[in-house]
Amino acid sequence: VNSSSVNVLGVLRCNWGEVHHLVGVAVTPVVCFLGETNQLDPNPDEVAEAFTVPLELFLDRDRWVHKQHYAPIFTAGPHLIWGLTGY
Repeated sequence: VNSSSVNVLGVLRCNWGEVHHLVGVAVTPVVCFLGETNQLDPNPDEVAEAFTVPLELFLDRDRWVHKQHYAPIFTAGPHLIWGLTGY
């Protein structure tokens, strides 16, 4: 991704202790707008597949599964999104 096309929208707040307990690491989630994403070129040694999901689907609470002691699971798009990605 060309860095000049990245527009940082904000940094997400979360419970760092909960994230570390669930996934074993602490991260800072940053939300960005990339514009058109039809030019993604991920490193094949690191990424098996890349796909997009419309933002409005993430805002639909019915598409999320929450279980105690587990990271949330997002249930729309071509794959389930879970673990640190779903948090």
